[in-house]
Amino acid sequence: MEACDTHIAGVLVTSSGYDEDAAAMERYARDLNMLVGISNHNQSTGGWSSAGKSAFWSNTGLLARADETQNALILAEKLGNHWVGEIFEI
Repeated sequence: MEACDTHIAGVLVTSSGYDEDAAAMERYARDLNMLVGISNHNQSTGGWSSAGKSAFWSNTGLLARADETQNALILAEKLGNHWVGEIFEI
């Protein structure tokens, strides 16, 4: 059985929980040597005020993160033995 090398999740994280959750995602990427990404709402939804800041982390740290209100596509690409991240404004 092969190991997983990527984890990407659609999430709804508020401003009060973002820093703690982002730190956990960074730890998972580092400790499990994998790419971790979150796609977070950047607008209020269902009565919740979401933090935005969709992001990718690799085992070396943060690759790319949108800001709180940025409508963007965030991509991660593996080049050789390392990951690179890029943000595309929509």
